[in-house]
Amino acid sequence: GCEECVLACKEENDLGPDRLRPGQEAVDGLSATRFSNILRYPDDHFVRQQCRHCLEPACVSACLVGAMQKTPEGPVIYDSELCMGCRYCLLACPYGIPRYEWDEAAPLVKKCTLCNHRIAEGKEPACVEACPTGARVFGNLLDPDSEIRFVLKNKKVFRFKEDLGTDPKFWYFID
Repeated sequence: GCEECVLACKEENDLGPDRLRPGQEAVDGLSATRFSNILRYPDDHFVRQQCRHCLEPACVSACLVGAMQKTPEGPVIYDSELCMGCRYCLLACPYGIPRYEWDEAAPLVKKCTLCNHRIAEGKEPACVEACPTGARVFGNLLDPDSEIRFVLKNKKVFRFKEDLGTDPKFWYFID
């Protein structure tokens, strides 16, 4: 729950300081300035909230103009130049991940891109690189020798709302 991953994401994506909406007293989740969030549970365990980068993303299916796209490498990305501001992607996502930027003059959806620009350079996402405890693992699911394949084979893992048919590529593991 240290939020080093959240801070790395904010810095990498130049998201700026958190902004409170009218009536808010504290940051309470995902926003246009926070692509990921740590949910804290009373029993002292933490769950990271962010885009699941589904194999069959509902947000992409719902997008009428192709602004939401699934890349061949895996991340679900957003092209603001194509967006018409309908917000169907927000409604379609079963995880409630995309956020609409209300402060911008033009339509703008904000969400984690899994640092697609870093992946293209052969790097890990900033959140993975910043994690001091190894709670974040990233890798090629097709590589049988990758760390992610080891985790999936040797640890107890689960995915939220796995039954919805989106095939989320974001697993939670229990040590």
